[in-house]
Amino acid sequence: MNKGAADTVRRKAQEASEKTTKSVMDLAAALWDTFHNDVTVGGQSVQLWEAWGFESWFDYAERELGIHQTTAAAYRRIHEVFEVELKDAWDKGLTASYTKMKSLCRVVTRTSANAWLRKAAKLSCCELEEEVTLALYGKTRGGAVHSFLANVTKTELAKINQVLSEAREASDEPERRGKVLTRILEEWQTIHQRAKRVRRAA
Repeated sequence: MNKGAADTVRRKAQEASEKTTKSVMDLAAALWDTFHNDVTVGGQSVQLWEAWGFESWFDYAERELGIHQTTAAAYRRIHEVFEVELKDAWDKGLTASYTKMKSLCRVVTRTSANAWLRKAAKLSCCELEEEVTLALYGKTRGGAVHSFLANVTKTELAKINQVLSEAREASDEPERRGKVLTRILEEWQTIHQRAKRVRRAA
C-alpha cells in the first residue's frame, strides 16, 4: 500500500469514528426512552419493552437491538448524566466517543463538564480513565476499584453469584464481591499448586 492509499484508509477510519461519536447521544436518548416510557394497553399503563413482548428491558436491548445489556445500560447512563442531571450545563459540541462519555459519567458535574470534555478530546481512552480514577480516588490504577468483563452463561452466572454470596456470609465482615472473588481464586491457586507438587512427588 502506498502513502496515498494509507492516507485514504486513515481518513475513512476517522470519518467513520466521527459519525459513530455523533450518534452516541442519539442512541443513548433512544435507549433511555425505551426504558422510562410507558404505553397504555387495554386501559393499563405498561412499560414499552413489556408491551413489545420482551421479558425485560435487557432482553429487549439484546434481542431486538443486538446490544449487550451492560453496554445498553451504559448508554442509558450517559443520557441520564448528560441530558437529565446536567441538562444544558455543557457544550453539546464537545461530545466524545462512547468509551470516553462512559468514563466521564463517573466524574462530571454541572460546573466541570466542559472542562472534562475538553480534556477528553486531548487524551486517549486509557489516559482519560487514569485521570478520572485519580480525580475520584486520589490515586491511579494501583489501588483503585475497577470492573472486568467475563463471558458466562446464565447458569454459570447464577453459580458464581451463589458462591460469592456464601463466601461473603462466611466472612467476619462484609467485603466487596471483587475482593471475595480474588480470595477464592487465590485459594484455588494454592490448592492447584499443591496438587501439582503432590503429583510430581508421586
